[in-house]
Amino acid sequence: MDNINLLSRIQLLGHALDKAADTADTGSNSALEQVRAFLFTHLLQEPVRPHRADDVLELLTPSPHNHLSWEQQQALALEGLAILRQVWLRTVPLSCST
Repeated sequence: MDNINLLSRIQLLGHALDKAADTADTGSNSALEQVRAFLFTHLLQEPVRPHRADDVLELLTPSPHNHLSWEQQQALALEGLAILRQVWLRTVPLSCST
C-alpha cells in the first residue's frame, strides 16, 4: 500500500474514531481497536519517528497497569494517527501531497 492510500486510510480511521460515541464498543471491530491495530502495524515500523510516538504506542498497549478511560485512549489514538500522518507527509513527493 503506497503512502497516498495510507494517508487516506488515516483520514478514514480518524474520522470514524472521532465520531465514535459508543464507549462500550470495545470489540475488535470497534473504531478504537481498528486505529490501535493500524498504529501498531504502521507507526511501529517507521524507522524514524518522534519520541512522542513511542510514548503513544506504549500508552495504547493493553496492560493491567494502564487504566485509561475510553476518551483518553481515543485522544491518544487520534494523536498517534496525526503523528503517523506527519511522518508519512515528509516522505510523499510534493506533487503527490496535494
